[in-house]
Amino acid sequence: MAFDIDRFLRDAPLLTAPTKKVRVPELKHWFPEGEEPDWEVRGLTGDEIARANDVNSRIEILRDAMEVIASAVRSNRGEALKEIMGLSDVPTDLARHFDHLMYGSVNPQISREAAVWIFKLYPVQAKSLIMEIMFLTNNGPDLGKLQDSTVTPA
Repeated sequence: MAFDIDRFLRDAPLLTAPTKKVRVPELKHWFPEGEEPDWEVRGLTGDEIARANDVNSRIEILRDAMEVIASAVRSNRGEALKEIMGLSDVPTDLARHFDHLMYGSVNPQISREAAVWIFKLYPVQAKSLIMEIMFLTNNGPDLGKLQDSTVTPA
């Protein structure tokens, strides 16, 4: 039996990325009192993966912009800004993971700067979140959430 492209194209707009709550007890201090330290993540889209993979060109553009800003104010703040934004000399895989965590975080939604700090201070927990995001991404959308069409009464 051949792949049913028409059915796929009909269903595709209805599919959503799967989500999962990941327990992060080490980060409990920053959750509201009485709330479980659950970080909700989701699978990534193809566009998000491509953007994360294009990290080198984006980092070069941002580094250049930071250099211009630093030279304009004649200070050493440029290096500090680059480090805060994760633009210092970090391995490409780590820079990609900053984006994966930023894109894949549902609750809380975080900035790239927050992802950098989480990796810097809690690398094991950050890697655990990334592993869940990539697991969800690899498995694709949750077909169980696909809404069946209802029969229209005559």
